[in-house]
Amino acid sequence: MYNAKMLNLKIKSDPLGGSSQAKGIVIEKFQKEAAQPNSAMRKCCKVQLVKNGIQVGAFIPGNLAQKFVDEHDEVIIERIGGKQGRSKGDKSN
Repeated sequence: MYNAKMLNLKIKSDPLGGSSQAKGIVIEKFQKEAAQPNSAMRKCCKVQLVKNGIQVGAFIPGNLAQKFVDEHDEVIIERIGGKQGRSKGDKSN
């Protein structure tokens, strides 16, 4: 814990580089199965960030929102992950 804080490992491993939002280009859309008690298919997309070229998976929130996002669109993403690395809003044990 001490080393991680002193060496700024959290910021170095963060694809957004410590910023709250980043601009990116949609590469592909896909669906991911939710954690155990849920059976939903989460709508996601793979986004390549403009600032550093890193590819990240991003959750698309909202009902039918994936229909408005196409490949090669420019999007803004925010917040990387929720608790324990799961997607935001995906509550499981």
